[in-house]
Amino acid sequence: MTREKDGTRAEGISLALLENHCDIIEIRSPSTGEDLQNRLSSLIRKHQLPTLSELSLNEKAAYEVALIGSISSKRTAVILDRNGLAVAMDPLMSSVYTGVLGGFLILALDEKNPPEAQGIQD
Repeated sequence: MTREKDGTRAEGISLALLENHCDIIEIRSPSTGEDLQNRLSSLIRKHQLPTLSELSLNEKAAYEVALIGSISSKRTAVILDRNGLAVAMDPLMSSVYTGVLGGFLILALDEKNPPEAQGIQD
């Protein structure tokens, strides 16, 4: 897979996941979700990869679908924003006890342009 170097965050994340043979990618990031999904879809079609990539309705559903995939020996990733990770904290804490057979990657992204007040608090 060749890098086209458009320099976006979506390209870097997409290529890293696909070059490492990720089987299932669940996305729930309001700020970058559509960019990532479009980039992933074009790369999957271009290289005819057996990867499932989808935008999820909510954070818990995204996390749980990725977790089930990793329990069944798939390499999975879930992409959330910081607030989404807090929403998915219940299944995250429960998944510590179940463990996984495949790989499971949790990506928590920051917003593209956080409000100034929030940036100061962080």
